[in-house]
Amino acid sequence: NNFAPWLMEFHQDYLDYKSIKLSDAGCFNRKAYMMNLSDFETSLFEDISEVHLELTPLEHENLKLLLRAFGYQSSCCGEAIIYNCGDFTLHIAEMVEPIYRIRQVVCTIADQPSQEKSFAFAPNAHLNVGKKSAIWRFGEIN
Repeated sequence: NNFAPWLMEFHQDYLDYKSIKLSDAGCFNRKAYMMNLSDFETSLFEDISEVHLELTPLEHENLKLLLRAFGYQSSCCGEAIIYNCGDFTLHIAEMVEPIYRIRQVVCTIADQPSQEKSFAFAPNAHLNVGKKSAIWRFGEIN
């Protein structure tokens, strides 16, 4: 049940094999990867903009080192620690015994739906699709 952050690197041979073109800035990022996948060109979700996690203090400390190395700025909001870099925000709630590691994921939407919709995948897994974002929630909703 531990949370373990990790980083992934792609070798140029893999990018060539998959015909993945780098971004205009010469970077391999999610957008560069998604632009080369024809099956995902009309995907509802455009990008992940926000994630809410529940972590133990030790897990948070380990993740904090990685986030600082990548230039994330931190602040506090109530009991949560907020990390931000560019258009991505990470909310961390420290808990001695987290029940749900991932509490919420917010995605921007590429093709805005005409009306808001809600889906329940399990008693503790919901998706709300609105005009500008889709929000996955896990765990009991307060």
